[in-house]
Amino acid sequence: MMNKICIPCLVGGTLFFTGCATTSMQVSPEVLQQREILKTELKTKSVALLSDSCLLRSELGTSHVAAQQSRQTAEKLSAEVKDQFNQYGVDVIVNAHPFLCGYMPEQQLKKYDIKYDVDGKRQEIKYPVLNDSELANNQQQNLAILHLYQAVNLQNAQQLENARYPKKAKPIGELNLTDDEQNTLKTFAQSPYLVLVSSAGVDVSFGKNFLITGLSAGIAVATLGAGSPMAVFYMPAEGQTYTLNIVDLDKKKIVHGWSEHLPNKVFAKNNHDIGVIHPLWGLFETAPIKK
Repeated sequence: MMNKICIPCLVGGTLFFTGCATTSMQVSPEVLQQREILKTELKTKSVALLSDSCLLRSELGTSHVAAQQSRQTAEKLSAEVKDQFNQYGVDVIVNAHPFLCGYMPEQQLKKYDIKYDVDGKRQEIKYPVLNDSELANNQQQNLAILHLYQAVNLQNAQQLENARYPKKAKPIGELNLTDDEQNTLKTFAQSPYLVLVSSAGVDVSFGKNFLITGLSAGIAVATLGAGSPMAVFYMPAEGQTYTLNIVDLDKKKIVHGWSEHLPNKVFAKNNHDIGVIHPLWGLFETAPIKK
């Protein structure tokens, strides 16, 4: 039986994830060199960490954002990622989770309701969904973070689209950020490296389950309006995943990415747990071979 192994690859100068692909390939010398350079940079210059989570309860009628579980997931993801960076000698000098569903464009997010507490009432969503009251008044910073999320979402979608249709592949360049946004983010991060961790998950009700048969998970490169530099954030049909991206703010580029399934149920009302995750596989660690 052929082994499955998760390895990083170099795409357009970016050290990027391939996911868990069936392969017997070894990591190329070019990828290894890029990885070593990045590891040294991260240890020398430290990183800032932003986490985000968007968990939906998919129901007949209007689905809703489960804000409490989304908040818990974002906090536990950021704590775990920070701890693992520290274990490899990388300081995390900023650790924040300012929004819920920050990667989802406003036009898409407003199609859902929200429950701020498990036993609370459903409400209409007011965009953006703030998760940190201390950051609420810094509008310039908030807009820069949201624009960064949309730029990363669009590039991740294009990376997957290029892999799916290589003959129609489009070049991946700089993130779509203005110079003012770049400077705002660098001031916030206190570092040229910003680590973005985002999770997405869908808990499907029994009645809705019959309606989604045949849907596949993934990210759609559909734009929201003519010329709009945003991609629809396509949620998993069911279950939950997380993605890690490292952004070089000096270059306005994603320099490393990783995606993995979240093993535990994150919709639990009590005893919330994200399970065991491996966000630094492919960078500081080698992913184990899976039979």
